[in-house]
Amino acid sequence: MRALAKYVMQMQKQMNLTLSETREINIHDIVALYQANKWSSADKPDELYKVFQNSHSLQPGTAKN
Repeated sequence: MRALAKYVMQMQKQMNLTLSETREINIHDIVALYQANKWSSADKPDELYKVFQNSHSLQPGTAKN
């Protein structure tokens, strides 16, 4: 597990990412991601939100410009 944590930290620095351990989810960002990838779940935002809320673990990340 330490190797994975170290790898993630290296990737964060290289890709300028921010990871969070919050359960607060912006459904609009999730839907935008799903739409950008043409994933059909984007058409069901309420169900998609419930899936994320009921996930065992969730690690959102954002890229800084």
